[in-house]
Amino acid sequence: EWQDILKSMGYMNKIYTLNAKDFGAAQNRKRLIMVSFLTGDNLEVKDKIQEVGKEYMSWKRDINVLDYDDILYYWYLLMKKEPRVRKEIQDKYKYILIDEYQDTNKLQDEIVKLIESGNLMLVGDVNQSIYKFRGGDIENILNYRNREGLHIFRLENNYRSSGRIVEVSKEVISKNQTRGELEVKSVRGMGDKLKICRSDTRSVEADY
Repeated sequence: EWQDILKSMGYMNKIYTLNAKDFGAAQNRKRLIMVSFLTGDNLEVKDKIQEVGKEYMSWKRDINVLDYDDILYYWYLLMKKEPRVRKEIQDKYKYILIDEYQDTNKLQDEIVKLIESGNLMLVGDVNQSIYKFRGGDIENILNYRNREGLHIFRLENNYRSSGRIVEVSKEVISKNQTRGELEVKSVRGMGDKLKICRSDTRSVEADY
């Protein structure tokens, strides 16, 4: 569907560049955070994203379908506009646990705030935030640090990786501008020395 839309608009074989922050904002295209974050020399790209987005939404209306983002967005609107429905969901789900919260986007975070009633457990690691390219925002979990009554449980034992892998990972993570306050250690010993292997293709990497 996207290919047909882009082809009909003459954008199929064109490449436009966005930095990671702006691309994340573009991914969160629903009205909460839209592509209004795109500024400066990205204005041309912003206009094209909006143009393609409008065409895509028109296409969905014509065939009467919703995509995953639409489901989230209209769920958000429902909770916002209908207090009765919101309370019904809160009463049904007294306890909420959400994993990988460091990769949630702004819209998902707003939905959680609407449906949770105080018994909320978030699991996440800001050092493993890898979905900024599609709108993930580590600030969603970091913003809970100042919540009244918050309890933080630090899971610092690594049961999967050897000590050498953990130490190298910590060295790489130490360069991040935003880092979690964890002192991770392996319980499996140091293990073998690491190797750096370069692969020309994903298939070669998978076969290694």
